[in-house]
Amino acid sequence: MLFLHKTRVKPTIKKENGDFEVKLLFFSKFALMFVGKNILYELAMKSKKKVPSFFLIVLFLFTFLGSFYAQESNDEYVLKKQDEIVKIGPDRFRIGANFGRGFRLAKVQDNLPPALQNYANELKKGFTFGLDASYLIGKSIGFGLKYNRFKAKNKLDNITVFSPNGQVFSGATSDDIGISFIGVSLYTRAFSKSFNNNFFTAFSLGKLSYVNNAVFIERFKLEGSSFGFVADVGYEIQLDKNISLGFLISFTLGSVSEFTVTHSRGRQQVKAPNGEAESLSRIDLSIGIRFHR
Repeated sequence: MLFLHKTRVKPTIKKENGDFEVKLLFFSKFALMFVGKNILYELAMKSKKKVPSFFLIVLFLFTFLGSFYAQESNDEYVLKKQDEIVKIGPDRFRIGANFGRGFRLAKVQDNLPPALQNYANELKKGFTFGLDASYLIGKSIGFGLKYNRFKAKNKLDNITVFSPNGQVFSGATSDDIGISFIGVSLYTRAFSKSFNNNFFTAFSLGKLSYVNNAVFIERFKLEGSSFGFVADVGYEIQLDKNISLGFLISFTLGSVSEFTVTHSRGRQQVKAPNGEAESLSRIDLSIGIRFHR
């Protein structure tokens, strides 16, 4: 007869390692709070209205309760089958792939004509794809690598531009924008008591890259990069022994103020005026598959 014995296995991890895990848990909570605060600021600037702090409070509680739940769920249990004793616990290694929709938070200029405002707003919505891998070093803490990419494009025909010297240009405009992030991550995971499902958060630091293959009367390429932050909150449901279905909300924070412009006449460096950097901040909603063992 198979039954779950209530006695917990004595932890094999040393006390100082446990203290280290607690410190990392607190670091991840405040890191998520930092990103959440800046995302709220972006939303406030976009809407010109005060965004309630209730959302930030909920995000903190969601993270805090998840790690509190881990205190009960992440211990190893003894599984007895006749005379055989087996310890069950969380898988250490995990690799995942995600696909979904992304929504950039940058505000569109108010002085643009309505057609160009609609054009720019459509460019704020795109598709996202991501890959990540992590390894647990304790019962609920791990480190890993993260990559994601946002893609959006749009085209507008028959536009007319008046240059400062009085010349008139007519043609089409288009943008093909790609925003990539690659970096290192700190993961926290809280497992159910059966270790089948888990709640997780992640905080990533790395490089944000911006590329726009554009046409505005003539073709040109705009490139830039900066330091970026990504915060993830998600839940995974086990489908098979080593496969899970994951649901993910991601918050990306960053901006670019210097660009390399490549066109038919060569390359040049362009710096955005003060306060007019290109915001790369966005929110992603995605679903994906996780492989773990």
